[in-house]
Amino acid sequence: MKKYRVLWIDDVPSEEFINEAFEFGLEIEVEENLNAGMATLMNTSNEFDAIILDANCRVTNDVNEKPSLYTLTESIYEIDNYCTKSRLIPWFVYTGGGYEGFENISIQIHSKRDWDEKKERYYNKPIDRYELFENIKSAVNKLNSIEWKVWNDYHDIFDIFNNKSSFLALDHLDKSNIFKVLIDLQTSSETINTEHFNVIRGIFAGGIAKTLLNMGVIPEHITELNKKSKHLCNEKFREHIPIHVQRSIHLLVNTCQDGSHNDKECVEGKIPPQVIKLVSEGKARYLFTTVVYSLLNVLEWLNSFILNFGDKEKNKEFFTSQENVTKRGNVSRRPNDLHAFLIFSSTEKYYISRELVSQFGLSDGDIVEAEIGMRLDSKTGTGKPAVVKIIK
Repeated sequence: MKKYRVLWIDDVPSEEFINEAFEFGLEIEVEENLNAGMATLMNTSNEFDAIILDANCRVTNDVNEKPSLYTLTESIYEIDNYCTKSRLIPWFVYTGGGYEGFENISIQIHSKRDWDEKKERYYNKPIDRYELFENIKSAVNKLNSIEWKVWNDYHDIFDIFNNKSSFLALDHLDKSNIFKVLIDLQTSSETINTEHFNVIRGIFAGGIAKTLLNMGVIPEHITELNKKSKHLCNEKFREHIPIHVQRSIHLLVNTCQDGSHNDKECVEGKIPPQVIKLVSEGKARYLFTTVVYSLLNVLEWLNSFILNFGDKEKNKEFFTSQENVTKRGNVSRRPNDLHAFLIFSSTEKYYISRELVSQFGLSDGDIVEAEIGMRLDSKTGTGKPAVVKIIK
């Protein structure tokens, strides 16, 4: 039988309770006041699975100190503080009652104890002891599970699903998929499964991008995923879509969507062949982790962004990409460079990609008419004004 180590802080411990707990698989170590209990808990040679608190106990070992309900308040504070700095340990209140203030005990025991579903929040001596034994084991097993670890470690990410905004398009399926992806990230058992990239793409395209569309951040005429990414990565939006979020969006789309890195038509739900090849051959072992954390960056940002940008019409006005304009200028190209620049003045020049240079055979000094628009910088993942089309 698996043994569970439990610290019991009680000024009047019962040997019978300790023996019965042992039969249930609980090894009890007793301290008779709060100070001694906390010292034992913080001793690095000890590692307890759970803690039992007496509601009416003493803080010190002074025999003249009167047991008080104040000790429970102090105990909860001390243990919560320890758990914040160290690790989460489930704690339970086991009390005999009959003392001043007992009727208010449930108020003192805060409700942020997801490991214990007992309605009263405390256990009565001695009638509830067997229920306490079983619930301690259940709580420890729950908190040691990978599922609990994911919920606990990423609770701020899942908080977005509590957002009541009508704009939010993320649904329960997205929540389930995020949960499964994070579990696989923790266990590393599925890191070579390329289907994960389709799942992550679905979360972004179906839930996140649709939310931004509902908010007026993505214009309705932009339907292709790569163009949505390009729009969101516009450099002029960086005040409200921070650079780390823009680069995360860029990485997500480029990794999970075939055709997102060039002008060819996107194939919905198709992963770039080179990504499939690298991942399948084990040559991109950390790519899955990188993509997941990029997704988390975007989700973390989106939760607060929804709260701060609730006016759809204002969003439409602000998050509008600059319309392409046509200009005529001189090509500037150094002899060995594959790319070039279109020069209009000493302070105004625009990048011309190597593809356009090659396609139109552009040379230094050529005079051309070109369309200026937003180009996604593959290195930074942000949009910058550049030549997007050579007219003549």
